Amino acid sequence: MTARRKRGRGRVRASVAAAAVLLGAAFGGLAAAGKLPWQDGAPGKGTAADGEALPQAFLGTWRGTITTKVVPLPSTFTATFTAGRIGEDVGRTSNASAFSSTVCRGVLTLLSVEAGTVTLQERPEGPQAGCSEAREKQTYTVLDGGARLHVAVTGAQLGTDPEGDLAKQ
Repeated sequence: MTARRKRGRGRVRASVAAAAVLLGAAFGGLAAAGKLPWQDGAPGKGTAADGEALPQAFLGTWRGTITTKVVPLPSTFTATFTAGRIGEDVGRTSNASAFSSTVCRGVLTLLSVEAGTVTLQERPEGPQAGCSEAREKQTYTVLDGGARLHVAVTGAQLGTDPEGDLAKQ
């Protein structure tokens, strides 16, 4: 091997090493700022590493009417919560349209826990005719000392983001 080839390989290795250092620094900066796609909110607050559990007040089945924002369309919404920690599936939903026989079902993953409020990511429970395949964030807040929950959805199709109150069943 010639001296010229050795110098060329050395430059390539140095360039790859420099790129790796820059990529690591960028990743670290994004992680510290809480800007990675799987992070929700500030670092160290409600992240999976915390291992916080779904509070007891949310456990059980809740039902009520939610209404979309753009055009007020009501539907009967049911959420059933089971025990679990951040990053785990802790519930299931069903959303029955008031104007058709469509019932959309979802699975809830716990994202964060704060005083009286939890945020979850809903994903569709498999392909369903007439239902959105969009993943939506849902925030549940305890009302009336635990007799009701308020649910607010963000990320719904066309910005419809429904919300409403649910009663314990």
